[in-house]
Amino acid sequence: TISPDEKEEEVISLFEKYDIHNLAVVNTKNQLLGRITIDDVLDVVMERAARQQARAAGVDETDDLFAPAIETAQHRMPWLIINLGTAIAAAAVIALFEESIAKLTVLAVLMPIVTSMGGNATTQTQTVIIRALALGQITKQNGLALLKKELTVGSMKGLSLAMLIALGTWLLYGQPMLALVIALATVANHLIAAWAGWITPIMLKKYKFDPAIATGVITTTFTDVGGFFVFLGLATLLLL
Repeated sequence: TISPDEKEEEVISLFEKYDIHNLAVVNTKNQLLGRITIDDVLDVVMERAARQQARAAGVDETDDLFAPAIETAQHRMPWLIINLGTAIAAAAVIALFEESIAKLTVLAVLMPIVTSMGGNATTQTQTVIIRALALGQITKQNGLALLKKELTVGSMKGLSLAMLIALGTWLLYGQPMLALVIALATVANHLIAAWAGWITPIMLKKYKFDPAIATGVITTTFTDVGGFFVFLGLATLLLL
């Protein structure tokens, strides 16, 4: 049984943990007030998922498809402005290595691979963590264990992809050191992605921000800035 003041997260967690289909709602005198069914829980879960999907895309959850254009634009602009800031940060990192790129133009061709793979990796991690936070599954006791797991998974994915990318780079450009650089950068950015995907939603939740709204833009900044810096930095040290 549960009280009528129970939080949605707790109710969802109970249904998931015990695989139940009905849950009685009682007051402090243990008198039956009603019941919650699995259909009620599914409705809430679907509504929350739709809301989080809208927020993750920077769209107001109340955004009406047929609302006036100016109103829709006002709702969407803040998110785009934040993304502009992250793009400027990434561009600033690239500018630091402008001379290196001019000397070895192939770097400009390959560097999006590193950041793109890192961005996809951090999306996977943050999705798992945001869901776990919503269900109340992350505690002080298991938080670091989850980080260790995500870093391990990140290193495994990074190493696997690094070998494929390095092989393709070697075959395409015939430069083993260039292949080594992009392999090392790929592994490093996957570790950055795992850490960012873990820490960002947890810190946002701690400081009373909705992780579904801001996590994506922050983690993308980490993987873009980190990926560019590691790849171009290693290339400058080892190739030039």
